[in-house]
Parts: sequence; structure tokens; C-alpha cells
Amino acid sequence: YVIVKVDIEGAEYFVLPHILEHHAYLVIDAMKCEFHGSNGIYSKDILIAEYKKHNIDIGHWSKK
Repeated sequence: YVIVKVDIEGAEYFVLPHILEHHAYLVIDAMKCEFHGSNGIYSKDILIAEYKKHNIDIGHWSKK
């Protein structure tokens, strides 16, 4: 069972699309992500929708 926690201070907008493009999502069972703003290409909502297409629900990660 693979759980991915993403808290990478804005780099999620580069890493998460890369995971999709290279089909690495196939080994992911669950994901939590803390989103920081956006990068102008992808938004939080777009990335969440793309992962949902592959049956991966990105839950929100918060330190609080």
C-alpha cells in the first residue's frame, strides 16, 4: 500500500503533473497534498480533477 504525502512548498505544481505524465500514479493508493498558491499553468482544482480521473483522491494535508 503506497501513501504519498506532498508538502513541497510550491513544487507540487511541477511534481504532480510529472507523476501523471510518467504513469507513476499507477503505484499510488492514497495521496495527501498541501497546495501552495499556483504556478500559472496548473491550479489545485485542475490537478485534483486530473488525479480523480485515475481514481486517486488527493486529500488535503495540513500541519494544523
